[in-house]
Amino acid sequence: MSQETDHKPGDSATTSPKSNGGSATATRPLSPYEKIGLLLTIASFLLSAAALVPGWGRIAAEFVVVLFLIGMVLWFEERVKKYVKGLLPSVLIIILAGVVFDLSFQVWMKSVPPPPNKGDKVGSVPNDRWTSWENNVTQAIKKCPSTDDTCIAGAISSNNDYPRSNSPNSVDQLNADIHAGSVLMNIEEAFHMLERNIGVKRNFLGDGLALPNNDPSYWKPRVPEYLVVNLLEDNPNLWTWELPLNYNSKRLKEIIEGPPRNDLKEREGQQDFLKAIQDIMKTSNPAQVVVRFNRFPPEKYKQSLGQPGAKRVFVLRLRDVYDLTFQEAENLSGHSRDDDPRHTAKDKLWVWVYRPTAANELGPPTWGEIIPNIKDWVAK
Repeated sequence: MSQETDHKPGDSATTSPKSNGGSATATRPLSPYEKIGLLLTIASFLLSAAALVPGWGRIAAEFVVVLFLIGMVLWFEERVKKYVKGLLPSVLIIILAGVVFDLSFQVWMKSVPPPPNKGDKVGSVPNDRWTSWENNVTQAIKKCPSTDDTCIAGAISSNNDYPRSNSPNSVDQLNADIHAGSVLMNIEEAFHMLERNIGVKRNFLGDGLALPNNDPSYWKPRVPEYLVVNLLEDNPNLWTWELPLNYNSKRLKEIIEGPPRNDLKEREGQQDFLKAIQDIMKTSNPAQVVVRFNRFPPEKYKQSLGQPGAKRVFVLRLRDVYDLTFQEAENLSGHSRDDDPRHTAKDKLWVWVYRPTAANELGPPTWGEIIPNIKDWVAK
């Protein structure tokens, strides 16, 4: 006598007789929803690898959750609805809706421009670009012999593509220039080349303003400075004064009205020179007359505006210091000071006044000017 097993529609398995007298479990076919759910579940596991991608980990992870939840809803819907009357699918759908909302928000956030990097302000340049430029210019300089100024200057000017800000704010460009300059100042070969050729010191900022003596702060009153070619004393537009140390309390106006050292017969009379200076300083371009200071023994004087071998020297606008004493003007220039251990009782005070004949003879001593031009300056 055979035995039959009753089952209802929806049961997951049936038994059917076999020829050998045994029985086996038969699985009903998967519904289309269950097939889709299974595929989505498998896809969620495959996509989970994307969660390791930097910057997209959270979004990828939430895609995984979305696919997994949809897969579970479709997979279990047919199997559990008769037991929980749709409760589980409803809960899963609610969770799914929340995840989809958060995922949409995360994708939208990705479309918003990112904030500046930590430590950078708006308008600044990413640190990785600076690192790349610093490595390039350092390697180029290190290939040169330490005393080969032509090679070092060429390495600097050839790498004048340092990162510049796209900001319209001039302060951001100034920051980029000073940043580039600080990189060069920390490369010993570059610093000593600049010191020999244009006279920069360790405290040089490169913002176009002289840094006064005895004051490391940059916000105190400062005056513009310029770079000019290192002229010889016999230049007809250069006048030189050699003075005793006790003249440091005299005003420059008084000093310039006194007899110059190089009052050569072939140059114009001093009164004409003074009148020309005073007329120029009344115009809108007072930078056409500049002045330089120093102090050293007469035997060290080499009949030039700066040290022999220097290509450029620093000067101030005469108008800015005309009514100051030598000591006050020298202090503003940042060139020297009374307590400098190099000074001796044999020193003399030196004043040079120069009247350029062309506007392009004077240049701003900024890093934006120095870096691209130092190669040509050294070559000349």
